[in-house]
Amino acid sequence: MKRSTHIATLSSLVDAPRPDGGERRPAEDGSERGDDSSHPGPPRFVAVSETIEDPNGNDQHDRDALAPRNPDPDAEYSWSVADAPDGSDATVGADPVVSFDPDVPGAYTLELEAPDGRHELTVHAFPEEDEDDPRPRVEIDAETVGDRVVLTAAATTPPADDSIDPAVDVELYVDDRDKDVLAEASGAISASELDEPVRIYAVAAGRRYSVADAIELVPEGDSVTVERPYDPPEWLDDAVFYEIFTRRFPDQDDPTFETMAERVPYLADLGVDALWMTPFVEANSSFGTDAERGGPHGYDALDYFSVDPELGTMEEFEAFVDVCHDHGIKVVFDLVVNHTSILHPHFQAAADPDHEDHEKYRDWYRWEDEGELEPDTYFNWSTIPNLNYENPEVREFVLSIVDFWADKIDGFRCDVAWGVQHSFWKEVYERTTAKDDEFLLLDESVPYFADFSEGEFHIHHDDRLHKALSMAADGDADAILDAVERRANVGVPAYRPFLQYVENHDLDRFIAEYGREAQMAAGAATFTLPGNPMLYYGQETGLEGYRDAMNWGEFDEELNGFYRSLIEARKSIPALGSDAGIERIPFHAESDHVLAFSRVADDQRVVVLLNFADGPRSVRVGDYVETTDLRTGEAVAPTTHDDGSLEFEVDSVVVVEADRPTPGTGPEPADERAPERDFDDADGLAAVTGDDADDSE
Repeated sequence: MKRSTHIATLSSLVDAPRPDGGERRPAEDGSERGDDSSHPGPPRFVAVSETIEDPNGNDQHDRDALAPRNPDPDAEYSWSVADAPDGSDATVGADPVVSFDPDVPGAYTLELEAPDGRHELTVHAFPEEDEDDPRPRVEIDAETVGDRVVLTAAATTPPADDSIDPAVDVELYVDDRDKDVLAEASGAISASELDEPVRIYAVAAGRRYSVADAIELVPEGDSVTVERPYDPPEWLDDAVFYEIFTRRFPDQDDPTFETMAERVPYLADLGVDALWMTPFVEANSSFGTDAERGGPHGYDALDYFSVDPELGTMEEFEAFVDVCHDHGIKVVFDLVVNHTSILHPHFQAAADPDHEDHEKYRDWYRWEDEGELEPDTYFNWSTIPNLNYENPEVREFVLSIVDFWADKIDGFRCDVAWGVQHSFWKEVYERTTAKDDEFLLLDESVPYFADFSEGEFHIHHDDRLHKALSMAADGDADAILDAVERRANVGVPAYRPFLQYVENHDLDRFIAEYGREAQMAAGAATFTLPGNPMLYYGQETGLEGYRDAMNWGEFDEELNGFYRSLIEARKSIPALGSDAGIERIPFHAESDHVLAFSRVADDQRVVVLLNFADGPRSVRVGDYVETTDLRTGEAVAPTTHDDGSLEFEVDSVVVVEADRPTPGTGPEPADERAPERDFDDADGLAAVTGDDADDSE
């Protein structure tokens, strides 16, 4: 892994004159960032091979469009290309929500005419690239040196590029909404000249371009405060998640919000920090839905603004949230806005030519065959038609759902996030975090895409790790570290965590498929790898049906104690934290079901031994480890070989401390923040100032 640091000052980012001779014309009320502004948001970054579009079907998992913020369905909007690179013939449509296909590399300036004025949006197209190549990563920072603001951007090549060492450059951009703050400046710009916040983006580009990182410079007297708008909420650090299949979690003789509240002390005692609830709005699949139809899952909403009356009232739900908060538990709402139920009143109107609101709602949905009123759906989900995000009315409606629930809970888990446009998620991100910078956004994108990290979501489902856990149970434990390494190779920022799970509501129970011992090893992996571990209700109690009722009073107490020990270890051992690094280490095992790796924090190193086999297996590591299992606090008795190596007998997991640095490499170093540097001579845009040596720690 290679790292280089790039330095610039604000003066290097002041706009050059427009090639077309035009001038920027801000919104008439001067509030490009105002709550009611139509400005289409942060600059966009694509490759020439990528079209900003949102086609039908489920072949494309990277949907997008350009759209006004805070859309008014009754207003008129128009787009145009104000500036483009030489040789470009790119155009943009006339609708409020449009596609865009950049045809040559370079910076494009698009203009949106809206009721509140004309807004400019930068779209930078990088050269065509091979999507199979790994992506670089970048992190931007700033500090005040004397009276100047000095920007630093640390670019990191992916682990897979170590032997190639491609040249990676960094480009910096000012948010189009903030350019007027710098417009009057000339020469060196001092910190005291900033009278409003300015958001700045960095993108690293080599053979491929990176996900953009962002900082916001907030004036504070003669200095600035640097805020990181893309960083996760602080409470997410090492938080343990717990997912419930909402209608199956409480006692089944009286499954209500009130009886769920009675179980919150159990979750708190277990060590849960965040509770993800599957949908509990009024839905077609409520109580009484049989197992063949997925049970009472709630992912087919009938009314987004009410709770299932069989669970209780809105007031009773809010009281349940209060109980969770009293026990230190955040509540995450499952936001399902890619589709509605086929029985939703809006779709009923859309699908019925005789309905009085047919013309209005027909354009609310996407159609595979509009003439036959056959809805566009993904896979075989025939009862949940896809909403049409190219319609401003739909965007306005869904934003009202977001606003309604964001005031009641602590975060959204966004179902089928890949089915909704990036531009919409960017608006949701800014909208929710502006109200509460501790609000969480978790995406379901299977497989995950790095671009959802760019001002859209704080944490991602790690479907690749789940697959690797299954491979480990089948005898390929090395797949686990390959899955972790993939995060860096696809360009997910180092500060962006993953949700690590053995089971969830869409998957068969691991214990039923692979057995108790393998389930314990898989669970241990999710608690000892970097990321946020999640338990699916009943995983810790021996439940075998993936959507069965919680087995209250019939727990596997030994299994429950095992998971309690994992949670305690995760919270008490610094080297198991999300910010700690992970390294491959040499080891010998008699089975491919076994894996060893080290975790590295500032003041601690530990070695983790995992066994997915049915029965104990031995694993041999170097003489650099202690002989106390940190999870249990008990001494273990390894066999010492003539070369000093130690052979451990492992049931499911052993965690031991290393008394000196482990001989490890990759897949993910501990800390990729930009190193401290002397900026006394920085002026304008400096060349690469980092060294070109390996920085894989």
